[in-house]
Amino acid sequence: NSQLRWIALGGELCANIYREGVTLYNDYSMSETGYELCMFRLDRAYAVTPIGQNRWGRTLRILDEEGKDVPDGEPGELCYENPYVRGYRNLPEKTAEAWRGGLFHSGDIVVKNKNGDLVLQGRNDDMIKINGNRIEPAEIETACKKALPFSWVCAKGFVTDKQSFVALYYTDDIDVDPAFMRQALAKLLPYYMIPAYYVKIDEIPLLPNGKLNKKALAAPDLTAYRTEYAPPENETERKLCDTFARILELDRVGANDDFYDLGGDSLRSMEVVTELEALGVEVSQIYKHRSPRKIAAALLAETEDAGKSDEHRNGNALEHDQPLNYFQIRMFDYQLYAPYTTMYNMPVCWKYAKKDIDVPRLKAVVEKVLDAHPVFRTILRYDEDFELVQHYDPELPVDVTVERMTEGRLRILLPQLVQPFHLLGEPMYRARIFETAESVYLFMDIHHIISDGTSMQVLTKDLTAAYNGEALPEDMYYLFIRDQYKLSQSYDYTQAKEYFDSIYGGKDWVTLHKPEIESRESGFDAVVMPMDIDVDALERYLKKAELSRNAFLQTVALLTLACTENAENVMLGWTYHGRDSRKKERSIGLLIKELPLGISIGELTDVRSLYQSIKSQMTMGIAHREFPYTMMDFSAAANEMLAVIDEGDLLEVQGIGGIPCEAVELPRVGLALGNLMLVMIFNQNGLNIRLSYASTRYHRSSMEAFSQTYKRIAANLVAGELTDSVRAIMIG
Repeated sequence: NSQLRWIALGGELCANIYREGVTLYNDYSMSETGYELCMFRLDRAYAVTPIGQNRWGRTLRILDEEGKDVPDGEPGELCYENPYVRGYRNLPEKTAEAWRGGLFHSGDIVVKNKNGDLVLQGRNDDMIKINGNRIEPAEIETACKKALPFSWVCAKGFVTDKQSFVALYYTDDIDVDPAFMRQALAKLLPYYMIPAYYVKIDEIPLLPNGKLNKKALAAPDLTAYRTEYAPPENETERKLCDTFARILELDRVGANDDFYDLGGDSLRSMEVVTELEALGVEVSQIYKHRSPRKIAAALLAETEDAGKSDEHRNGNALEHDQPLNYFQIRMFDYQLYAPYTTMYNMPVCWKYAKKDIDVPRLKAVVEKVLDAHPVFRTILRYDEDFELVQHYDPELPVDVTVERMTEGRLRILLPQLVQPFHLLGEPMYRARIFETAESVYLFMDIHHIISDGTSMQVLTKDLTAAYNGEALPEDMYYLFIRDQYKLSQSYDYTQAKEYFDSIYGGKDWVTLHKPEIESRESGFDAVVMPMDIDVDALERYLKKAELSRNAFLQTVALLTLACTENAENVMLGWTYHGRDSRKKERSIGLLIKELPLGISIGELTDVRSLYQSIKSQMTMGIAHREFPYTMMDFSAAANEMLAVIDEGDLLEVQGIGGIPCEAVELPRVGLALGNLMLVMIFNQNGLNIRLSYASTRYHRSSMEAFSQTYKRIAANLVAGELTDSVRAIMIG
């Protein structure tokens, strides 16, 4: 209708509704209210549209179960002044329940977002508690629609004498794989909010007034979720089956039955752990492996490992698929989001004079180095539980091609060498040797998902060692990632999370220069400029401040972000190399950690206190590196944290065996590892900064201004005193 200009929505949750050219409002009121309490003007489609703010200025509070005001961002019952309605006719008990303490208790659960708008979460009588945790059906429903293209879902909680659980009801003709849903929802929801059962219904049950009749959604038949009985095949499986059956109060449990599908939950998994203490069963094993057979296999693998040498344990780790860490998952997700980008490629090309190098020997050396590092025989694949894993294939060939051509032909080929990797089922590196009449070129391109900056140093050192006929040490990458995963399932992981929450929780952090352009494209560019700081002067200053160059780089970046964004609380992610042992120093793989650094300008008295805070956070961050704090809210479409890296002389040209060479510049599509990444480079030309940025999110002029601000603040710090105020350094 071309005449339609204004629509007010109300009565039900407003989701995924928007239309250009029409003014849309989401209104909130109730039959008991007598007036419009809140209103929100839509500016886009929302998965759950806010209901807005207090429209008339009457008393409005969000209360917890004890009648206390909840902090902003926490859910609570919406309660408000209601002068027009006195109660329910002939229902004194219901009236007394709803009108308490001078306020009307609506029964609606809301949360206040960062803009001050209220967002409706559902009804109070829809909420249940599982193991003491409040379950919010609306949040579960929103997450499930992100995991699969459901048109309608309803999450409902059930509490019985034996268990409490959430079931998800849907109408679409979709084959729902519970294992896939668990994996997808684990990134979006706490474990206790993930539905245990998925029930397809033919039609949505409605009340006479057209609203959902939630009471008509019957509890799922739990017996339907039991697999065909498989008897236990060994003593460990038998003990697990018997314990599951006893705790879940079932007649019997088969070796392939899923603990959670049978009604298990976190409390009952703790009962299993207590009862089977002698077996060494952990809650994380029950959650990951779920069936007696898979749990028993995991226990057997660990038992075989106990007391063995690192070499033996590494061999065992190579025989089993290993999970990806958070950094790798982030890269994989982004590559899916932008499949044609080469932003995670790490290419190098070294040019040698033909008279200085033996080509057959070079080919043999490169193949020897590739053979020595498991990542070059690694592919990514999905296991039987639809988990993305790293798989080592000892039969995968490491063959380096030698191609002879003219210099003219090679100049045409060079711009085409760096190509996107297909990350599933294929090696994640390329190695080629080009031989011309006068020169020899060694080209290698490794995907960042199996490598990092330190890995490139290891690569060049090993090429030199192999060229000189030296033996190469065993690379225990698979042992490192397996131990890293075990640590993520331990109590240390929980303690690390608690530490980061205690330091960084409760503040509204600015983590990025605000994007200026909305786009799904993946173009990248970079601003490179000298720091204009004398290297010797910087070293003297760092010695006086008792500060590392990396800590100085991070500090300047934080102050730059605070200055350009006019922000009090700023945070960034800094990269720790992750090589905390001699054996890890010899490994090629993605072992780095991104750790948080945050400052509140108003809490800093002077530059000295600023540096003390930075050093303390970096030290404690390394101590609690098990928990990926900066990764927890990552989405592929919007990596919303400034990344800062001290590259130093990491990628300086290094010849093989001392043979002179020069680096060949390779064109790349994509230069950043996110929306915004600042890198410090130290080479023969002095100290430089490179600000890599998404050119589809930022204008070059603002990136140049950001870089200039960085240079100015760095110069002010080096020229100033430790007793200077932080604000003076930012302004001066």
